[in-house]
Amino acid sequence: MPSQFYPQFSTEGTLPGEKRLMLAVLADAVDIFLKGDGRDARSRRLLAETAEWIRADDDGPFSFVNVCETLGLDASCLRRGLVARAAARRIRLVRR
Repeated sequence: MPSQFYPQFSTEGTLPGEKRLMLAVLADAVDIFLKGDGRDARSRRLLAETAEWIRADDDGPFSFVNVCETLGLDASCLRRGLVARAAARRIRLVRR
């Protein structure tokens, strides 16, 4: 969890409610993107929607870019890292 490495993102009352919500949204998206297996139609749709949210450059209040910016994260760097981790995970799953 980000709070393990970035204590300033701890959800134990140190962040305002909006930032805690944004952190929860981001953490859920990261979890879905990295661990989503796409085995059934529902999980494939959820994974596709999450990937689209991460790729989009829109400027809505809860867009990936705004969530990252509000939390002090570099959106493009996080995107690259997520894509690299997901690709490595999927390669490992195929090799099994």
